[in-house]
Amino acid sequence: MGRRVLSGLGRHGLWLSHLLCAVVVLATSWPALENPRLEADDYRYLHNIQQVKAGNMAVIEAMTVENRWDHLWFMEEEGRIRFFRPTVLVSYAIDQAVWGTAYPLGLTLTNVMIHLACCMLVGFVLFRLLGAGWPALWSALLFAGWAAHAECIWYIAGRTDSLAALGFLAALALHLAGKPWWALPCFIFGLTTKELVVVAPVVFIVHDAWVEKRRIDWLLYIAYGAIAMAVLILKNLALGGEGSDFLPPYLVSPLSPGFPQHLWLQLRSYTGNLLAAEVTVPFADAETVALLHRPLFLAVGLSLLAAMGWLLRRDRRFGLLVLLGVLTWLPTSFVYLSERYLYLPSVALAGSIGLVLANQPLKRRLPLGVAMAAFVAFQAWALRARQAEIVNQPGSVQEMVRQLEPVRDAIRTSDHLLLVNLPGLFVRAQFVLDILRVELDNPDLAVDVLTMMPGQNGTEWHPGDPLPVMGAAVQVLPKGQHGLLLQGRALAPGQPPHRIQEYGLKQFNWSALDENEIHSTPSLQARIVSADPIGATGIEFEVPKPLGRHGILVWQADCSDLNAHPWARRKNATVRCMRLDG
Repeated sequence: MGRRVLSGLGRHGLWLSHLLCAVVVLATSWPALENPRLEADDYRYLHNIQQVKAGNMAVIEAMTVENRWDHLWFMEEEGRIRFFRPTVLVSYAIDQAVWGTAYPLGLTLTNVMIHLACCMLVGFVLFRLLGAGWPALWSALLFAGWAAHAECIWYIAGRTDSLAALGFLAALALHLAGKPWWALPCFIFGLTTKELVVVAPVVFIVHDAWVEKRRIDWLLYIAYGAIAMAVLILKNLALGGEGSDFLPPYLVSPLSPGFPQHLWLQLRSYTGNLLAAEVTVPFADAETVALLHRPLFLAVGLSLLAAMGWLLRRDRRFGLLVLLGVLTWLPTSFVYLSERYLYLPSVALAGSIGLVLANQPLKRRLPLGVAMAAFVAFQAWALRARQAEIVNQPGSVQEMVRQLEPVRDAIRTSDHLLLVNLPGLFVRAQFVLDILRVELDNPDLAVDVLTMMPGQNGTEWHPGDPLPVMGAAVQVLPKGQHGLLLQGRALAPGQPPHRIQEYGLKQFNWSALDENEIHSTPSLQARIVSADPIGATGIEFEVPKPLGRHGILVWQADCSDLNAHPWARRKNATVRCMRLDG
C-alpha cells in the first residue's frame, strides 16, 4: 500500500490534480478578484473596441495595438512598437459585452479562468510525460501556484502570455493524446495570440522522432507551416506592411553591444523570481536588478540546473522539456524584463523538477515529496501576497478616473482637453487618450498632455531642498489666442520656483528640459522658459485651436502634509477644469 501511495495515484489522479489546482488558483487569485485593477495599456484594447463600434476603425486595424510616443512632447522617441493581437482583442470584447459596466471584474475573472485552464492542461501533459503519480501532481500544483505567474493574473493585458500558453498547451495535450490533427485549431488560436507559439511544431516533432521514436507525419507539419504562413500574411495586412522598431528598453537588438548584459539581467532576475519569488520589475536596469535579486539564488539556481541535467542526462523526456523551455523563452530574450515571459518556460521547469522526483528510488521520494510540497506552499503564499500588494497599491487608472468625477459634467463633448500635472508614470500619458475616450464615452475626444506631476517617482532630492509640492504651485496663464504659459512658483519666501515637469525613468529617451529648448508634436509646440538641472519650472505652449475650444484639466496633489509619501499625496489629488478665452 505504501509503495502505491508513493508511486501512483490510480485512475482518478488527474481529476485530483485538477481539483487541487482549482483550489490553489482560487486561493491565490482572490485578492485580484476582490480588487480588480486596470492598467493604462489595457485601454489600448478597450479603445480599439470602442473605435470599431463607432465606425472609426476597421476590424483588421483594431487587431493591432501599438506603443508610440510621438504625441508626447517630453519624450524624444519617433519609433513605434506594434503587435498583432486579434485573439486578445476578441477576449476583451467578449468580457466587455458580458459584464457591461462591471467589466474590470469580468476581465480579471477571465484571467483567472485562463490560468486555471492552463494549469489543468499542464497537469494533463505532465501526467502523460511523467506518469499518473505524485511527481506529476506536485509539478502541476507548482505551476498553479508559482509566484512568477502573478502578472498573468492581476494584470489584464498579461493574458497575452497565458492565452498564448492556452493554445500551445491545448495543442500539446492533443498531440500527446494521439490526436495531432485536432491540435491544429489550438495552434491557430495560440499563434493569433502571440508569435512565440510558432515553435510548437518543433516540440511536437522532437517528441515524435526522439522521445517516442515513431514515424513523423510530414503532411501534418506541412499543414502547420501553411497555417504559420497564413497568419504571417494576415499579420502583415493588419500592420500595413510596417513592423516594429527595435526601441530600447522595450526591445534590445541581439546585435547591440548591450545584449549580453540584457541576457545576464534576465538570468539573474528570472532565477531569483522562480526560486525565491523575488519580484521582476518590468524594464529593470542593472542597478534595479542588483538591488532586488541576490546573487545567492543565481548560484543556487545554476547549481540545481546542473545537478538536474546530470541526474536526467539519459532521460529523453528531460531533453524535450529543456527544448520546450528554451524555445518558449527565446522569442522573449530580446524583450524588456517581465515575469509574465516565464509563463510557458516555467512549464518545462516544473516538469523537470517532477521528472527528478519520478526518477528517484521510492525511499527518497517521501522526503523529496515533502520538500516539494513545502516549495509549492511557499510559492502559492508568495503569489497571493504579491497580488494582494499590487492590486492595493495607489496609482491605478481607476484612482485617476475617480478624481475626474467632480469635473465630468464640465467636460464638453467637443472639447480638446489639455492635461496639466497628470498623475502616474509616463505610460499613463502614453495611453491617456485611450483611457479618457473610454471612460468619458467619447470616441472622438482629443487630448494632449502638457505636463506630468513631478516629485512622484523617486525624483532626486537633497537635504535642504524644499519638499516637493508635486506641481501644486503651477500657474496656468493665457498668452494670446493660441498660447498658454505654465509657470511654477515658490510657495515660501526665498525658495526657488517649483518644477512643473521633470525627467522620467532613465531607461527612456527624454526631451531636453533646458531653457529655450523647443519641442513639437503634431498638435502643439512647447518652449522651455525656465529650468533647473532636474526639470522645467516654466513652459510656454502654442496650440493650433483657440484656447476657448480647450478644456484644461489641472491636477493638484494633496499638500496638507508635505512629508507624506508621494503616492499618498497623488492618491488624494484633486482636479479642476479651467477655461481660458485668451
